This record gives sequence, structure tokens and C-alpha cells, in this order.
Amino acid sequence: MSDALVTVALPVYNGEQHLETALAGIRNQTYANLDILISDNASTDRTREIAEAAAAADPRIRYVRHPANIGAMANFHYGLSQKRGEYFMWAAHDDEKLPRYIEATVAALERHRTAAMACTWTVIVSPDGERIHQPYSPAIASDRLDERLTAFIADPQCVAFYGLYRSSALDAAGPPDYWLDSDRHYLFRVLIHGPFDVVPEPLFRFRMFNSLDDYAAMGLKMRPGAADFDLDIYRYFPRLIREAGVSADEARRAIEAMRVPMRPYLDNRAKWLISRTLLEERSRGEKVRTLFAFARQYPPMLRSRMFWGALRRVLT
Repeated sequence: MSDALVTVALPVYNGEQHLETALAGIRNQTYANLDILISDNASTDRTREIAEAAAAADPRIRYVRHPANIGAMANFHYGLSQKRGEYFMWAAHDDEKLPRYIEATVAALERHRTAAMACTWTVIVSPDGERIHQPYSPAIASDRLDERLTAFIADPQCVAFYGLYRSSALDAAGPPDYWLDSDRHYLFRVLIHGPFDVVPEPLFRFRMFNSLDDYAAMGLKMRPGAADFDLDIYRYFPRLIREAGVSADEARRAIEAMRVPMRPYLDNRAKWLISRTLLEERSRGEKVRTLFAFARQYPPMLRSRMFWGALRRVLT
């Protein structure tokens, strides 16, 4: 078995309800060579007490308390900046890694030397009950960028964000950004630099505090507030591919393969945006500018009869 050092960063704010369980899951891993960082975002509950007790009992734990709340994403960045190991993972204060999680994912990365990240099947725990999510299709492990990006786009779940990363892949990808849906964006950036290896065992318990229906409804409410968000993915992901330094031919194949499964959804999304624009109480000029702003983000919209019909309606 490998004895490579694994850094586990646990960013937390007011996590007293589940923190002890999450920490126990990490401390009781069958893989022992761990560097555990608890990064406390100036919690006001019992988080400090729980973390200090764990650090006193386990020399592998580093406890850092920020003097003021620096924000959730900055706390994730801090954990990444403190990595010491050949491998790295984030851990949420309200999730649970089963005892063999790190052993199994380290073994996957040792076996699959080109892989950038390894994860396992996930037990999603919600008020609706529990269900097992098996992330991605086998193509996610391909050394061909176009094949693994196709597998990635087909799976909207982002729980693999809490998988085990090869530190060299993280160095190449850089820190997560501040986008809405930043976990999905970050997985995409890492995937450019290497395949994902999925261990077919449910060794991760991911907690959702709302029902699955509530999350679906929340998504519908959020998207109209950022009407260009989904369309921007269409431009943003290809830019990440080009900036990663892959060859022009590989980038072209990967971008085309990625966009094909996105198009039916984005076409429907474009229709929704056009309909909403027509119904809004705005000036003619504002509506025209809005329609062309969407078309700049998603050029296939210009081939849509609905787009040109809407434009004629606005102008007449």
C-alpha cells in the first residue's frame, strides 16, 4: 500500500451539529498517513471546542481559526494553499467519508497514473431518504479529452468535488473560482488535466438538507435571476480548454464533443429566455439589446426562427 501523504482540508463555519461525525470519519480512515487541516471561519458555536479537542487527541490535525469570517470560497482556497501531501481532498463538515474511502481512492490514483482525481459512488442523504449515485460513465476515465468531457457534461451532480485529487493536477488547474456552480466548474478544470477514476463502492455519504424536489425548484428560481448563466457555460468551458494548453486539434474535438449534448438543453433555455424577454415591460431598444446579448453568448440562437420572429415582433 502507498504511504504517500494525503492532505485533508476541512473548511467549516458553525458546524457543531455534524462536525464530530465528519472528523471521526476522517480520523478513522484505514489509510493512516494523513495531514488534516481544520480551517475555522470564525465560528460562533461549539466548532472551536470540538476542533481543539480533536487536535489535542490526534497529532495529524492542524487547527486554524481565522480571526474574522473570510467567506466560504476563500476558506476553501486557504485549505488548498496549505496542502502538503502528494494527494489532496476537501471534506465538508456535514458529510461522512467511510473508513476505506481514502485507501480506495489512493489505490485508484496509484493504479491509474494519469488520473487527476479519484472518487467513489456516493450515498446521497436527503429528507426523501437515501439513494446511491454512481457518478459518470466509464468514459470519464479515458485518456482522450473529448471522451471524458462528454461523460462529464452528461452528469449534473457535483459530489465528486469532494474526491481525492493528485496535487500536481491541482497545481495545473489553479484554485476554484467564485462562480455560481463553482464546484462543477472546478471539476471541469481538473478534468482537462487528466481522467477521473471512479471506485465502484458507496464509500461517501453526502448530506442534503432539502428534498430533491426542493433543490430542483431552487434551481428553477435561481436561473432566471442570472439569465445568461447557462449560456455562459457554453463559452466559458471552451475558454478553459484553450487556456489549458492542449493542442488545437484536441481542443477542437473536445469542444465539439462537449457542446453536442449541451445543445438540446441550451436550445430550450434560449427559447425560454426569448419568451421571457418578449413578456417583460421594457423599452423596444432594451429588448433588442437583450436578444442580441443572448445571441452573442449562444450563437446558434441566430439560426432560430423563434429568435428572428421575436425580433420582428419587438420592432413592429
